[in-house]
Amino acid sequence: MRILRYFTDLGFLWTETKYGTGPGSVQSKRTQLTIAAYVFFSLGLFGRQITAFPKVIMAFENISWSVAIASFVIGSAVFPLVMNRLNKARPRPSFEHVLTAFSMGFFVDLSNEKLLAPLLRKLF
Repeated sequence: MRILRYFTDLGFLWTETKYGTGPGSVQSKRTQLTIAAYVFFSLGLFGRQITAFPKVIMAFENISWSVAIASFVIGSAVFPLVMNRLNKARPRPSFEHVLTAFSMGFFVDLSNEKLLAPLLRKLF
């Protein structure tokens, strides 16, 4: 159960104490915000994978379902820690949450491809 909570509880609206069920409930809003955050994080990963560096050229040939699914899987492993920390500092959802989600996805993939992967290739 703890592992599931790690992925599903990103700390949105943690200051809200009014509970209930239904479309307008706090739990429903938390779920919607969590799903939106994962979508933006995955879009950041996906956006990075279709952008070639050092020149910024969109590589549309990299667009595929496998790239999108891999982006979501990587995002779900790394992302909860970042969003929990942001939500503790900024409990009210804002555009800052959207920007953080997208940019974290983009820069996680960028650092992996440009820093970590070449280092691992040289070491092993």
